[in-house]
Amino acid sequence: MSYRNYRILVNPIKGTELFLIVFIPVSSLYSLAWSLILFGMGALLIILLVVIGGIKFINKRIRHPINSLIGDVHSIQSHGNGYRLKKSRSFEITEISDSINQLLDELERRNDLILRTRENLRELRLLHRESQLLALQAQINPHFLYNTLECIRSIAQGYNADEISDILDPMISIYRYSASSNHMGTIESEIACVKNYARIIGIRFDSRIRIEIVDEASVGDAAIPRMVLQPIVENAVNHGYENTLDDVVIRVQTGIEAGDAMVSVSDWGVGMTETEHSALMERITADKLPDDNDKHIGLRNVHQRIRREFGKRYGVSISSTAGKGTVVTIRVPFSRENQT
Repeated sequence: MSYRNYRILVNPIKGTELFLIVFIPVSSLYSLAWSLILFGMGALLIILLVVIGGIKFINKRIRHPINSLIGDVHSIQSHGNGYRLKKSRSFEITEISDSINQLLDELERRNDLILRTRENLRELRLLHRESQLLALQAQINPHFLYNTLECIRSIAQGYNADEISDILDPMISIYRYSASSNHMGTIESEIACVKNYARIIGIRFDSRIRIEIVDEASVGDAAIPRMVLQPIVENAVNHGYENTLDDVVIRVQTGIEAGDAMVSVSDWGVGMTETEHSALMERITADKLPDDNDKHIGLRNVHQRIRREFGKRYGVSISSTAGKGTVVTIRVPFSRENQT
């Protein structure tokens, strides 16, 4: 027997002089060592698989929701404050999303408040300008003007100057109507004002310009701010028939549309191109205050006065074709219950 292939273990036996001698084959030791190595490698592989599984689990339950949350936050930049974050399977991420959504709701509410405040400030500026004009007008004593005009008319009658008397009579009526302390009138009173203006225009232009009134819709009781119709008719006279000596007809017509009272002023004059029409509508509806030299400031004032009184649904609309004429339409609320 070759001792080189064995490992010899010698242990004394207590209480005796004997020894325990054990012969262990080297091949058995190597086999045991390999078994231990293989067991360790297997255990290490199992631990590695558990770690990888744990990483994937963490990535799915935590990192993936976080990446989705980051993507949603970036989407806010492209979609605006109206975009809201989606719910997540993760309770913690859902809590974060809800907090961000609440913040967006608050930002949107505050932005709306800022816009409304700006709109109110713009309206206050308009009212301030209008109050300045009214203050200047109030400096003139209306009774003094009435009496002066009446005196001139009496003198004209005394000298048989019938045309002067005829033109002063509607002028006095128009001024008395416009200077009233009540800023609201009716469509009936506005048409009466236009009729007085038509008398003045007829004398001024020797009946070459005729204002035709078609009042068949029975909307005379509809409320409307004072002195909004006459400026539109005057605008048609001044701008609708520039550089023409032909006879002119301007039609004022009432109507009802979708429960609202409509008053249209039509001319068959020079009209406007699409570019001119778009520019005019932009000036009339713009939030920015117009230049005082803007020749269409009267139309804008009419539009803004009606909108301030009744809301954005109402106001002035314009349709026009170059070479064929222009139609300016006023829309105000109306109810047949108001009729008497």
